[in-house]
Amino acid sequence: GYGQQLSEADFNTPDYNMLRKLEESVYQFASAKNYAQLKAISQQLLDENGQLRTFEQFRTAAAVVNNEFVNTWLKAEYNYAVASGTMASRWVTIEATKEILPLLKYDTVGDDRVRPAHRELDGIILPVDDPFWDTYYPPNGWNCRCDVQQLDSGRITPKDKIHLPENMPDLFKYNAGKTGMAFPPDHPYYDGLPVEIKKQAIQLLKENTKKSGSQ
Repeated sequence: GYGQQLSEADFNTPDYNMLRKLEESVYQFASAKNYAQLKAISQQLLDENGQLRTFEQFRTAAAVVNNEFVNTWLKAEYNYAVASGTMASRWVTIEATKEILPLLKYDTVGDDRVRPAHRELDGIILPVDDPFWDTYYPPNGWNCRCDVQQLDSGRITPKDKIHLPENMPDLFKYNAGKTGMAFPPDHPYYDGLPVEIKKQAIQLLKENTKKSGSQ
């Protein structure tokens, strides 16, 4: 979703540094998901009474877990990764051009699929450096299609006219462009994740980067 590959970005530029952060975030998220999936499968060895399941029972229970991780959640995670990559790329441009385009306007798609919480944010205009964008910069949920417009001028929305949604999940209250996080930093996959798993993800990234660089 970023619009270019890491190899296409000039070294140590804003785009290169952002892509590096996003790549690291994706590796850590993938490792965390694999760990969570394997942990969930291993927990199916015992039934609700703490008794060891037969192999057939275990295989059925494990299939349910795999279906959730692969079929139920994977498409939403893919869409979110693309959206956060796109918006992170947009943020690099926003920061580079904020002297001439100092305002941002929150935009929804405007159809009947827009969530009520996102509709409440539609049309809000605030300066690029306003802390509002630390929390409500898109994407603001799984399959979120919201965007922002850069403006050279406009009427800033008064604070007393901004009605922040009460049911926006805290999980998505971060700015992918500022943090370089392709996925929410407080995602449940990270709960109880051993530090060693994170280290292994970074090590794998380094090894793959070294391999691709030598080809």
